[in-house]
Amino acid sequence: MEPSVLVNWPDDGAIETVETAQETVRVVHRAIRANYTRAALIVLLDPITSMDGASRRVYADGDAGLVNGVALVVSSLLSRAIGSFFMGITKPRTPVTMVASLDEARAWCREMNHATSVPTKG
Repeated sequence: MEPSVLVNWPDDGAIETVETAQETVRVVHRAIRANYTRAALIVLLDPITSMDGASRRVYADGDAGLVNGVALVVSSLLSRAIGSFFMGITKPRTPVTMVASLDEARAWCREMNHATSVPTKG
C-alpha cells in the first residue's frame, strides 16, 4: 500500500495453519526490513475460512519488534469471529484493531506508525 503500511491479502478460502502463519510472518518481516523502518500491517480477514490456535500464536508472537500495529479488515460474521478469537484469546503483543474498511485500516495504521515508528537497520 505504501512503504510503512503493508497489506496481507490472503487467497480466497485460505486456511491458516502454523506453516502458513510462519511463512506470512517471514514475508512481512522481509518486506519491512527491505525498507529499513518499522511498519503497520493491514490484514484482510474475509478471504480466510479458518485459523487454528497454533497459527494465532505465531501471529501474536511474530512481530519481532518490527510491526507497529495490525488492522484487521472484517466485513463478514466469520471474519469478525476469527478476528475476535485472535484478539481476545491469543492476546497479541502488537496493538490490533478490527475495522470495516481499507480506508479505516490505512488511517489507523498511519496513526500507529506516527505514534511508534522507530527506524531499524535490518
